[in-house]
Amino acid sequence: MLVSTLLVVGLALVFMQPGEDPGIGTDRISVESDHVPASIPISEKPERPPTPSELVQRVQSLIETISSGDNSARHLALGDLSETLRAASPEDATEHIQSFLATGVHIPTGQQFVVGGNGHLRSSPGLRSLLLDVLETVDPDAATTEARRILEGPTRPDEWAVSLRIVCRRMQPDDAYLQDRVMRLLTVEDWLDTPTVGYLQAFDASVHTAGSEIVDRLLEISDGPYPPATRYAARLALERTMEGAYAPAIRQLTQSDHLSSQPKFRASLIARGDVRIESDRSILEEYLRMPDPDPAEIEAFARYFPNYNQQVSDNLITTDHLTPIDDRIDQDRATQSWIHEIRDRPEFAPARTALKRVEKRLARYLVSAPVVSP
Repeated sequence: MLVSTLLVVGLALVFMQPGEDPGIGTDRISVESDHVPASIPISEKPERPPTPSELVQRVQSLIETISSGDNSARHLALGDLSETLRAASPEDATEHIQSFLATGVHIPTGQQFVVGGNGHLRSSPGLRSLLLDVLETVDPDAATTEARRILEGPTRPDEWAVSLRIVCRRMQPDDAYLQDRVMRLLTVEDWLDTPTVGYLQAFDASVHTAGSEIVDRLLEISDGPYPPATRYAARLALERTMEGAYAPAIRQLTQSDHLSSQPKFRASLIARGDVRIESDRSILEEYLRMPDPDPAEIEAFARYFPNYNQQVSDNLITTDHLTPIDDRIDQDRATQSWIHEIRDRPEFAPARTALKRVEKRLARYLVSAPVVSP
């Protein structure tokens, strides 16, 4: 299970506030490079596309090699198969891939599920997922058709992961069909109870869509009776959702009892608000006016706020963007001014001690911060 937890994060670079404990909600697990298999080798492209008969023979031979169980031979064959299909005409490649997918046959590759640049797979435990990945590059329309067919019902979670990536690229995040399929992903109990790495990577689709029902489901999973890897994937998806859609998502959290058993994580999510944004500021003020804040939660909030910790990794669908240091300093200065403005108001009395702690920490940091250019 630890392996799944590690791999869902991928190769992550972590960026935290100077001197700050990242807390439960912002823990990042990095993976050493030797834990990740080398990408599928890429053969030299042939001088001309293979003829139809050559393509048939070549594809059949490579699939037989991949089915043999010899790890070294099939690793090379996987790269050859990918390049052979890409070198063929789109029509021929599409026909061969669709014919194989239609058989429903599952052929193990002996590889891990690893996402590379632009969301494409470096490797996958099953040949079907890899071929679906290739199909999107040679015929996106055909890939979308195959993806929608796969998403009709629970098949294999790794195939769902690639299929969701394909349809996410072709549809708006608020598309009703897409929202429904992401919700289905998050409600298959067998997948939640025994997650594959591909399934955990597919949680990125929930970050892309970020619908209210999906956010609510992520909160349920984070609090649910699931393995640590599954709960971690949900928590990571929530953190990344808060980075891009704070106000609607955090309101669902503050108006519910979700994560009440995880006060540090709950606080770290709330602390992602940016006082420079009116909707964020309004929610933060509403939160800090609560008459009886949970002591552990408000203490954690004081430690993390403003929480702009980020990770950078290769994701199936979404792209991580680092916040420039100048913007972070500007946010800290705006937060400092805002706290100075509200801390002594009567309605913020329950949170006054926490606010003063934040103000003191920011003052200590900003003394040595570089001057932000206008």
